[in-house]
Amino acid sequence: MEQSKINRAVEPDIELTEAACERIRSVLKEEGKLALRISLNEAGCSGLEYVLDYADFPAEGDLVAEQNGFQLFVDSDAYQ
Repeated sequence: MEQSKINRAVEPDIELTEAACERIRSVLKEEGKLALRISLNEAGCSGLEYVLDYADFPAEGDLVAEQNGFQLFVDSDAYQ
């Protein structure tokens, strides 16, 4: 991914507990992935739902932050 298409200018203001960070690091290691990605999906008539997934690279427009030993990618639509 081109560096110009990754949004590092705005870091997501997301706080995770140390226990959550430990669990995420553990799962990322098991999955062989580098980051946790947060995005949105349409959920029919109930609106939107958050999606947590594992990734190696951010998608175009993702906000990127370091979180206690792993990267966090947040879809810009999920961070509004």
